Amino acid sequence: MRITIIALLTFAVSLMAETLDAEILIEEETKVEGPGSDEPMIIKSRIYVSADKVMVDRRINALEPEYAMSYDHQLDTLTVINHRKKIFDRISRKEMISRLESLMMIFSQALLSMPPEDRKRAMEYAGLNPQDTKPEKFVSTGEFDYRNGYQCARYDFLYGDVKVREYCVTGWEYIDPSGQAQSVMEGLGRFITDMKRPAEFNVMKYSEFELRSYIRWPFAALKELDGFPIARKTIGGKASNISEVVLISSVQLNEDFFQPPSGYQQKEIFLADKAKEKSAGASRPDSSSK
Repeated sequence: MRITIIALLTFAVSLMAETLDAEILIEEETKVEGPGSDEPMIIKSRIYVSADKVMVDRRINALEPEYAMSYDHQLDTLTVINHRKKIFDRISRKEMISRLESLMMIFSQALLSMPPEDRKRAMEYAGLNPQDTKPEKFVSTGEFDYRNGYQCARYDFLYGDVKVREYCVTGWEYIDPSGQAQSVMEGLGRFITDMKRPAEFNVMKYSEFELRSYIRWPFAALKELDGFPIARKTIGGKASNISEVVLISSVQLNEDFFQPPSGYQQKEIFLADKAKEKSAGASRPDSSSK
């Protein structure tokens, strides 16, 4: 009898340990409908969160992930993966900023060598027109809602004075009562924020890792929102874009899960030669207008 009790206690302790060490899986589905489209494009994202790492993958009308991003909170490094081409890159925050600043320098030098009209076109192409820049902010509506069983607070995202997105944000305690998910996700948010700052001219066009998609996801706003967006919706624009978290669960993953698959080749995330080529291309006359 005593042995049975000890065995049961041992099993209970091991079960608790597994539960405490379990990673969190957040599954999100996005429907994108453009003008004239017969069926919406479905983008399925999975966010895996451990005590010190987070992996985000995207599946566009597919069962297997096509692009992924993995962040190591302790090392403050980001790994981006292109499953289609079987390539990846891993960078620290310091290295990332250095690479982006180098690309900015290449672009600035290219601008200086252009005639005024070509320079204007190149700046418009790169999104560097300061007159188009407007303040962005989140505004609480003071209203609450329920999405897929989770209570959430409603926020509007304003670009200037215009509402461009709606959010419904649930508290971190509903995602992960231990608080570990909040810390590592906000760490990823700070990394994404630094990625955006030196890249206002949309240098992500030169990447083969679909980074623009991750930058559009509100990782950088997680600390400000003090919660997790359980639902998002674009307002206006050419395409309708509605995202909702459909499931939050616990999973057991090994450490290798957060690494690129074996056999993938490492390739630079930002390609300076391609940036130079794009900058030069933007200044060339449009042959279709002739």
